[in-house]
Amino acid sequence: EVTGIGECNVSKIAIPREHNSKPVTKIKENAFRGNKTLKSVIISDNIEKVEFWAFGDCNNLEQLSINSKKIGYRSFHPCISLKKVIIGKNVEKCEELIFSGCNDLSDLTIFTEIADISNRTLNAGKSLKEIKVNEDNRKYKVENGVLFSKDGTKLYAYPMGKTEDTYVFPSTLKEIGNRAFASCTNLKEIDIPQSIEKVGDHAFSDCSGLIRVSINSNEILGYCFFHCINLEDVIIGKNVKKISSMVFSQSNKISSIKYLGTMEEWSQISKNAWNHTSTNITKVICSDGEINL
Repeated sequence: EVTGIGECNVSKIAIPREHNSKPVTKIKENAFRGNKTLKSVIISDNIEKVEFWAFGDCNNLEQLSINSKKIGYRSFHPCISLKKVIIGKNVEKCEELIFSGCNDLSDLTIFTEIADISNRTLNAGKSLKEIKVNEDNRKYKVENGVLFSKDGTKLYAYPMGKTEDTYVFPSTLKEIGNRAFASCTNLKEIDIPQSIEKVGDHAFSDCSGLIRVSINSNEILGYCFFHCINLEDVIIGKNVKKISSMVFSQSNKISSIKYLGTMEEWSQISKNAWNHTSTNITKVICSDGEINL
């Protein structure tokens, strides 16, 4: 277990595979926290896990190559000078907020074909305008900087730094992953077509610039538009069959929802857990009348 760097003041390190003839398999929480000299770190596949805040507040760290099996919660929070990261093929799990506060991170390449990546796991900030993957990656591909499944049916992560105020979903897309657009504050308008079957948990949470959404996917999962503080124009299409819990919770500018079907069709949507009482929504405007909530 790596517990720290002691009095060493080098700028570049590679975590060793052995120490005193024993295998090195873990980097302990807070092990390098607050180090001011490190600029480049290589973590190889012998490491099982980089623990919580292991490199937290390493304010001069600029480059990272990490190939440990697991990357722990906030393990690089907040490395304010970190610019370039390679996530290796051995990585199986990324816990949440691993690059939280790394607001200079602009060059991110993903080699893993196992770990699930989302904006919640990365939390990389506004400098990241595109994500990159290796060409022969069997799980992921990238289109216009956006991370998709290899077959293009699932969108995993839309970089927070992209400047466009809207996004047109590709025709192959079937699912928007959990937290895929979380905290993408430049987005103002989103139209989700019926070709998309499911919109994931927290998919657009904290999109503070979002003003208008039109949703026609089959299923909208929980907290999908949580804390979208400027969202006020919501249209729900006839293709929607299920609305899960707290979808518009803390999006307090929404006072009504426009539904493109009839009142009878609205009543047939599965929405027992959507809990509109956590919002300011008072009515649903259907094609043949209004429903007061």
